[in-house]
Amino acid sequence: MAIEINNKSYQREQIWLVSVLFNKERNYPLFCLFISDETDFPMTEGGKILFFRDVDFINLLNNFGLSLSINNIYQELDFVYNINYVIDIIKYKKNEESSYLLDSINILCDITNELNILWPAQYKKRLNDIADYLTFNSDISKFLEGNGISEEDVLECIYWLNGAIFSNCIIKK
Repeated sequence: MAIEINNKSYQREQIWLVSVLFNKERNYPLFCLFISDETDFPMTEGGKILFFRDVDFINLLNNFGLSLSINNIYQELDFVYNINYVIDIIKYKKNEESSYLLDSINILCDITNELNILWPAQYKKRLNDIADYLTFNSDISKFLEGNGISEEDVLECIYWLNGAIFSNCIIKK
């Protein structure tokens, strides 16, 4: 099924449904759309990323021809970005979750690239180096120790990046 967005047709496989969670309890999620074309980019308005609450997100998707309800939205998600969980992975060096950390970093980078956010060079380099490493390896602690990087250094990057994104967003009601 083709989905029409900004006068361009996309297949469902090209649309990523992403949820953003702020706590472990999965309360008050936000949702956003990523479109996979030549690059992956989030849906924006006026240069800001669009986040939606659940009912508003479902209405948007239904307008695009995707039949979803509050009962099946969570089964349709392509990725859930849980900020709290990313912090735990870094803090406790959960190597078994390194692919989740890699996906999260990639999504954050896709958003900042689309929003043209200028970020401190050391943060960008640090996260790019981690992402490059995690593409082929899973031992985050080995990378951090081998490069003299502390968990706090990585968390500082993640905190800054989330702050930059959420200060450049619109939450649709």
